[in-house]
Amino acid sequence: LPPPVLARYHTFFARNVPLFVAPRPEQERADPKAADAMYASAVKWLQERCRGKAYPLVEKENAEYGFRRNLRGLKPIGVAACLAALLISVIAVVWRYDSILPAMSNFSMPVLLAALSAIKPAAIGAICVDLAALAAWFAIVRDEWVRDAGDQFARALLACCDTLDVPAAGQPAAATSGRRARQASTSTGESRTRRARSGGGDP
Repeated sequence: LPPPVLARYHTFFARNVPLFVAPRPEQERADPKAADAMYASAVKWLQERCRGKAYPLVEKENAEYGFRRNLRGLKPIGVAACLAALLISVIAVVWRYDSILPAMSNFSMPVLLAALSAIKPAAIGAICVDLAALAAWFAIVRDEWVRDAGDQFARALLACCDTLDVPAAGQPAAATSGRRARQASTSTGESRTRRARSGGGDP
């Protein structure tokens, strides 16, 4: 983040998050765990206030990050499943077309091409799908892919600091409700007094 934006977020957290004190650069270097804990508390506070349909971008980026993180966790299982499917497809083709192994053992390209040309397109398509899925697991589902989604979610969440309406510390919701109740009670008492006076003046 640009330094002015980072300073603005630090100011927002220091003003609204209880016990938050932005660590200085030398403090971050001296005790990175304590600095991370301080930032984590501020992010947790912000997350609790930026939920729901009022923050669609945050919800969208959070869902995308969760999807990628879960897919990365399933990568070993996905790779194993693709390898098993590929092995089964190859074994089925070799077993169904018994001329392939002799052609491979002869090291004759024309004979091998002739044997491969006899394979049905459906069998070749199954092997190609297995290879494509295996390549996708290795080429797409990577740590950098998950980290990019996490960065996008973090930017969307921190951007809420510029739009989030936080009540002033000296005017909590409970105090506001109590003040409104007292005002309503006073108004009711004054109305009753006026009615009593007007009733007492009648003959």
